[in-house]
Amino acid sequence: MLKELTGESCLPNYNSDESAESIVADHGSLENAVSYYMGSGPIPATQLKPGDIALLEIMGHESIGILMPTDTVAVVFEYGGLREVRSDFIEGGWAVGR
Repeated sequence: MLKELTGESCLPNYNSDESAESIVADHGSLENAVSYYMGSGPIPATQLKPGDIALLEIMGHESIGILMPTDTVAVVFEYGGLREVRSDFIEGGWAVGR
């Protein structure tokens, strides 16, 4: 999604849940991994704008997605399904292109 929005992606490619989990494990957490690849730590949820990467926590599961103009977050969950999630699950995130 990040590449579609900006034309580039600083996040690493992965082709399975196992390879994604390995990337996260190498950094200790999803937040640390994304911060490493984005080159900065997360900002508060209140500072995110549509198109930014949002860090979510849902029932103990961390995920990232893209904040949509509708104040929801587009997230890919297991089994390749795209979902829109309410913004009240956002823990913080990363600004894209600004």
